[in-house]
Amino acid sequence: MSWLFGKKKEVKKQQPNPQDAIKNINEQIESIDAREKLLEKKMANLTQEALQLNKAKNKRGAILALKKKKMFEGEYNKISGMKLMLEQQKVQIEATINDADIFTALKKGNEAINAVSQQVNIDSFQDLKDDLEEQQANAEEIGNFFGELAKDGEDELLEELEQLESDNVEAQLQDVGVPSGPIGSAVPQATAPSTVHAQSVENDSKLLEDLMA
Repeated sequence: MSWLFGKKKEVKKQQPNPQDAIKNINEQIESIDAREKLLEKKMANLTQEALQLNKAKNKRGAILALKKKKMFEGEYNKISGMKLMLEQQKVQIEATINDADIFTALKKGNEAINAVSQQVNIDSFQDLKDDLEEQQANAEEIGNFFGELAKDGEDELLEELEQLESDNVEAQLQDVGVPSGPIGSAVPQATAPSTVHAQSVENDSKLLEDLMA
């Protein structure tokens, strides 16, 4: 008859929440702690009661009190073991949560690395390297071009500079009374003493002839 009313809707099982589990464990541990304190108080009272009954020569009553104490001790040991199991489970849950958080962080980090790696691969680095080398080569070529322009005409300018220095030297020599021209021609040739004496005798003879005429 299920076909008349349709299929029964399946209810999805809710996933347990680790934090809720830890909260529940903590509540159980607190409850056990309270029970342990109560049992400890009862066992202490029964121990005191057994001592008093034994002192009063009531052996049967003292033994009965000790039996009750043993019963409470059994329950105390049982719930102490339960609390230990709860503590262990709490530690395991917390460790599992921590492992899951670390796994999630590592997974997201790996996904981020893969995403970046798809954008930047070895071919991209090679293309960038080629572009940088080309830009550097272009910069060097432009620098060399302007460097050659700066050197253009330097030889002519050096010749002009040498001519200006030569003209400046000649002008300074003229200022001090030295004739311009090659430096060797500016110094007069010294006349030999014999030549000077011969010219003097010739001049005297000519003067004497003019007087006697």
